[in-house]
Amino acid sequence: MDPRRVELQKLVDNGSYVVVSRRDDVRRELRKLKDVISEDVETGASTSGGNDGADPLRNRLLCVGVSDGKHTVVIWPWRKTHAPLLNALHRRVRTISMHNGYNFDQIVLARNGVPFEDIEEKLEDTLIGHHTFASHMPQRLSHVSSVFIDASPWKITFKQGTGGASEKGSRPRSSAAKTSASTTPPTRAFKRKTGSQCRPISQTSSMSMQSTKRTRACAEA
Repeated sequence: MDPRRVELQKLVDNGSYVVVSRRDDVRRELRKLKDVISEDVETGASTSGGNDGADPLRNRLLCVGVSDGKHTVVIWPWRKTHAPLLNALHRRVRTISMHNGYNFDQIVLARNGVPFEDIEEKLEDTLIGHHTFASHMPQRLSHVSSVFIDASPWKITFKQGTGGASEKGSRPRSSAAKTSASTTPPTRAFKRKTGSQCRPISQTSSMSMQSTKRTRACAEA
């Protein structure tokens, strides 16, 4: 086989995923996830036909994607009755990874009944992990994934609008579930690839130092 040929079936975001909405189905699928997961939200304008842009304090939550790298679950459309099920998952798992979660996903989820104050020690952020050694480079997940893992350009494929591959913002409802399903595996894969703790720098200086060392070592390997 030509080594230059891209094997599409091996792309980390090309795996299967399940879209669930009924409480019993959501509970069943979330129970299949292992104890290290990644999470991503997809949002829309706060009002029908609105144009809020990327505003976690106003955007309406459309769906939530969760993946352990093997099994990917998309909760769509999001309903307030889903919050207790996601909270139960957060209590059970050991690690929750996001990309720019502190500035977007967690704010959106907290507004929808999914707080993070009591599980702060479980949170990791791949944007912070990448920033510790590559602050001069673009931080959006589409760029990070293109450098460290084999993933398709899903932001361009599924997001429509100016710029195509921009990080967050409104998107057509019909593509929200697929976008979420394509985003969570790359986040999980990048975390696994670098081995970084990806903790918020503000937690402790020693944690930041350790994270930087591990991430730097993996980047130089």
